[in-house]
Amino acid sequence: MNAYLDQVRNRLYACYAALEKERKLITAEAVKNRYLGQDERGKALKQLMEYHNEEMKDELAWGTQKNYYTTQRYVEEFLSKKLKTTNVFLDELNYKFVKDIEKFIKNRTL
Repeated sequence: MNAYLDQVRNRLYACYAALEKERKLITAEAVKNRYLGQDERGKALKQLMEYHNEEMKDELAWGTQKNYYTTQRYVEEFLSKKLKTTNVFLDELNYKFVKDIEKFIKNRTL
């Protein structure tokens, strides 16, 4: 139990240090949100896509919206089949991710 508490304490200190490095306001709530993955760093790709599709459903033509839903389905399939996960944090996205998903979609639609 003590080892677990030490791990939690170390993660909390790391969250505090990261907020300090990012020059963000440091509060107990901010540290807690960072620890739980509920702050800006904690935003994930699936939530962003769901938010976008929900916000734009009344703004876009059905054909355009359908393309966004298809892209979302491809991304979820890519995450599941290639990365063996259900989601990824936005700050984990990089050029390799973009190229890998592009290749996955191109090969899938051939």
